[in-house]
Amino acid sequence: MSEIEWEDPPSSYARQPSGAIRAFIETLKEHPGKWAVYKRDAKSSNSTHYTLRHPGTEWTERRNGDGTISVYARWKDDA
Repeated sequence: MSEIEWEDPPSSYARQPSGAIRAFIETLKEHPGKWAVYKRDAKSSNSTHYTLRHPGTEWTERRNGDGTISVYARWKDDA
């Protein structure tokens, strides 16, 4: 039988955000609870799911009349 390696998995947010995303998140922190448009009229929000997955942030998306998606983000009040 092989030896088992015991190790906790890494954080679900293992990658560091880019400079632009870090700046966006820092701005959100200055206005906790207030929603901001992150991406307007996007064809898909798939990349946003990972981009904004940062402890303390909350995001949501809304489908526009033309089938595109607008993505909104905020820093949680209680973060």
